Amino acid sequence: MRRLGPVLAAVPLIALLVWILVRSSAPPPGTPQPARPASAVLPSASAVDAAGRSTPARFGGDGVYEYLDGGAEIHLARGLRTIVVARYLFAGEGGGETEIEAAAMGFEDSGGAAASAADLRPANGTPVDGLAGAVAAPGELVMVRGRWLLRLLAVPPGDGIDPRMVRLAAVWSAMIGGPRGGS
Repeated sequence: MRRLGPVLAAVPLIALLVWILVRSSAPPPGTPQPARPASAVLPSASAVDAAGRSTPARFGGDGVYEYLDGGAEIHLARGLRTIVVARYLFAGEGGGETEIEAAAMGFEDSGGAAASAADLRPANGTPVDGLAGAVAAPGELVMVRGRWLLRLLAVPPGDGIDPRMVRLAAVWSAMIGGPRGGS
């Protein structure tokens, strides 16, 4: 028992050293997180029961102008850093197809994402049941999760809120990290 005394006395010191090492290896608050790979920002086709998905394209820096032709300035001023875009193809009843374009926009912070979402929300949109923060209208859905904004556009738009858009948004929300939004 006497031999355990020095060992037990060292346990708090070892715990303190481990805490200091872990704390010093973590990036300081506010440090930019590495960008998610484009394929990790939007769900796979199989995750949303789509017939296919295009390879996600990433637009950042001056490339944002390529995607948001004429509308980039306001979003860049709000801290827009990247846009990841993919198109999903869904087979329709009677042989028709619906294409849904998904654009996930990553901002510096949640305030920028929320401000841009307010501009992009459909004028006749209504909240989506079971999907916090999502607003939809026929052929269009916009939602924010943390510093990310998702905008979905369906072609053809259809008459009501497309349940495939709601599913895509729900899967995306889970990927990005629910209410917090991740990096």
